[in-house]
Amino acid sequence: MKILVTGGNGFIASHLCESLVKSGYSVTSIDRNFDSNSKKLECEKIQADITKFDSLIEKIKNSDIVIHLAATSRVDPCQECPISCFEINVLTVLKIIEAMKGIKSKLIFASSREVYGEPKKIPVKESDEKNPLTVYGSSKLAAEQLLKTYRKLFDLNYVTIRFANVYGSPRDLPQRVIPRFIDLAKKGEPFTINGGNQIIDFTFIDDVVDGITNVVEKISSDKGDYMGEAYNFATGTGTSVRDLAKLIKEIFNSSSEMKFDNERNYDVQNFVGDFSKAKSIFSFEPKHNLEEGLEKYKHRF
Repeated sequence: MKILVTGGNGFIASHLCESLVKSGYSVTSIDRNFDSNSKKLECEKIQADITKFDSLIEKIKNSDIVIHLAATSRVDPCQECPISCFEINVLTVLKIIEAMKGIKSKLIFASSREVYGEPKKIPVKESDEKNPLTVYGSSKLAAEQLLKTYRKLFDLNYVTIRFANVYGSPRDLPQRVIPRFIDLAKKGEPFTINGGNQIIDFTFIDDVVDGITNVVEKISSDKGDYMGEAYNFATGTGTSVRDLAKLIKEIFNSSSEMKFDNERNYDVQNFVGDFSKAKSIFSFEPKHNLEEGLEKYKHRF
């Protein structure tokens, strides 16, 4: 079974590649650069820009499963540079699925809870309204729509996974909320919190990797009516950003002060995901609550 992972040096992808290699899959990891995230990764690595990937078309065609994790994966950069965001998050998807037309390969696409925007009810199901507040969320929703179109026209076999604030490793981007708070806590520097009352569903990296591995196992053996569907990878439990900061301070025994600033107009105020669909089809079930995940995270530095 040949698996191609885009964005393979990234936070989620590097952990996933390690897991897949251990499980005996033939893995090829593609990224613009490889650093310490991938130093333990023993598989084929291709250094390439996925947005300029004509030379990779044959690699895509010869893969049994393509896991597309390459993206501009934070809200802020997409707000600042929306054209670049859409070039990376939408046009790249179009190029990949164009390359996959007429072949039997299967695609796992990484999307986000940002596609829902501000939900009308909690917990959020996959079928609930999509009304993104961010450019990032809009780009992911646009890519999801492309996948639906290609499934109707060309019988594209794919699964979409909507992640909810994955955390749990020093490989994560330092600008994201949990790595940023932990860095400040370790230094004893104040936390600047925008708002603080936003409720977020945080998902531990080990649970996410296990879940994606389950998806790989499932789709490698069949292509049932679960294809062409989206699945929430979430915990069903929400935590306020204020309480998150308090918990990190406690776990890291930090004297950091909490300072509060205005909320940003694109921050979702309340998201908790319903993962029952992913559990039913792929046996996805988070094993770590936030405190347990942060304790494990602490010992990975």
